[in-house]
Amino acid sequence: MGFNFDNDRGNIAFAAEYSSQESLDALDNPWTATPYRNMSFESIMGYERSEDQLDSTAYPDDIYTANAGYYVINNAGVFGDGTKTFNADGSIKDIYIGDQVDGAFCANCDSFNLRQFTQLQPEFDRTNLNVKGNYELNDDTTVYAQAKYARTRAISMAQPAFFFYSDETTITRNNAFLDDSVAQYMDENDLDSIVLNRMMTDLGVRTEADERETYRYVLGVEGYINDEWNYEAFVNYGKTELERENRNNLILQNFYNAIDASKMTMATLFVHQVAKMAVYL
Repeated sequence: MGFNFDNDRGNIAFAAEYSSQESLDALDNPWTATPYRNMSFESIMGYERSEDQLDSTAYPDDIYTANAGYYVINNAGVFGDGTKTFNADGSIKDIYIGDQVDGAFCANCDSFNLRQFTQLQPEFDRTNLNVKGNYELNDDTTVYAQAKYARTRAISMAQPAFFFYSDETTITRNNAFLDDSVAQYMDENDLDSIVLNRMMTDLGVRTEADERETYRYVLGVEGYINDEWNYEAFVNYGKTELERENRNNLILQNFYNAIDASKMTMATLFVHQVAKMAVYL
């Protein structure tokens, strides 16, 4: 969009653009929501291949299988050699592994769908503004100016922090928040502690929020000297600013302090709290 002025000696033009899109996650699309894994031929078909079949393309080493994934990790936490997890109320629950098992993976079972952390396209919005103008001072001299502003904001998502066969998620028997069913399981199996394989989804997925702004300004003059020489002089200034927020990165020491909630620690905190109340009564 633009217009001329002063008997067409000058011209000014404007341009503006705005575009945006919402985040699209894998679970939002039926074509990408289903988890797949390469599972061994034996685990899916249920029998061993003969020597002749090992080199045949009709009997592949692995089969790309739908509804398959890890069973040894999930959002609630897995322990007991990958056989136990938790209900929403914290009580113990058996993991259904089924008959199609290949190492840490199973198919058509209580597998964990990692697609829940896959982002197909990020959320973003973009604004572009441009203005330019020129004016003929005389037949041989023209001054011009340009200005540009652009801003892009985007939020991308990644899977949360997780612990996989790591001692950092050791839960001891004297933990103050153990459900009775978990405590009973530990007592029956003579366990002082359990180690959780867990995705820390309840603490929030990791995200990056980026905002980038660009400014650019130009002021110049151009023309001819004696119809034989042409010249141009200009001043150009621009800058780009980028601000990024990394969200939901786990602070490990705070996490370790939180899971080390023994009954002795809770009792000590209770005594301190009662003492504090007594002081201020």
